[in-house]
Amino acid sequence: MKPKQVLVNGLPNQHVSVLDRSIQFGDGLFETLISVDGTVLHWPYHLERLQEGASKLQIPISPADIKTFYDWACQQSDGDQAQVLKWIMTRGETARGYAFPESIKPTHIYESFPYVGFVRRQWEQGLKVRVSDVPITQNSFLAGIKHLNRLDSVMAKKLQPQQVDEVLLAKPNGEIVEATMGNVFWFEDGQWWTPPLDCAGVNGIIRRRLLNTGQTETGLAFGEKVLNSDSLAQTSAAFVCNVVLGAWPIRGVDPEPPNKTKKMDWKPLRMVQRLIYDWGYPTNSEIESILDEAF
Repeated sequence: MKPKQVLVNGLPNQHVSVLDRSIQFGDGLFETLISVDGTVLHWPYHLERLQEGASKLQIPISPADIKTFYDWACQQSDGDQAQVLKWIMTRGETARGYAFPESIKPTHIYESFPYVGFVRRQWEQGLKVRVSDVPITQNSFLAGIKHLNRLDSVMAKKLQPQQVDEVLLAKPNGEIVEATMGNVFWFEDGQWWTPPLDCAGVNGIIRRRLLNTGQTETGLAFGEKVLNSDSLAQTSAAFVCNVVLGAWPIRGVDPEPPNKTKKMDWKPLRMVQRLIYDWGYPTNSEIESILDEAF
């Protein structure tokens, strides 16, 4: 899908310098956001993660930078359809070499795409998943932030088997960390769990918000716990989530274990989907019909 608008440092442009460190080293951060009716969904959580990443990578971000982006983002859906937005922040341009001067000026790239909304088929039927043969990159220093180095997800998606809808990224010891397109949650012992991000993975916005307010808003507890493929295959409910997709149920794990006994428990799944949908996403009659049928 082509972007509706692209700005580089505030000007209409679809090109950056070959000396930009995003090209040279993947040196930067990005956020993917949704703008609806002149506001940005989950904005405090996006800002928190962006500031965490910028602080860790020592990329300066000023109140003026934040206001400029937020004002632009709100304008994208003011009186128009909802938009998917991307804010890419690179360290900027330098000469050859990993080192960089203190005076380097960051590059800010804004992108806007039409938002198509939640898709009934995925919300209703869900995904068949498989653990990828590509191991996730482990680095405790970078874990959690949304940096520009995403080659493990790129290659996992490239090598994804045709019989599955999504692949999961795991450590060499088999511990699942996330999916290529979002975080993973599963239901066990009456509560929702998601893998810890101690040495890998992105701390997604929906993940952050569910861990922060999910129990208050649904009555179900949310916590962190180690996950492997056997546990995922035996769970009664699981989903993949991000800000664009919402929550897609995991309907099966490939290959399916011969001793699987639990059937899909839709009630806790629909509770989470209802919560996410009610966080301000555009009205969708098909999604509403699915959620209304569940309660």
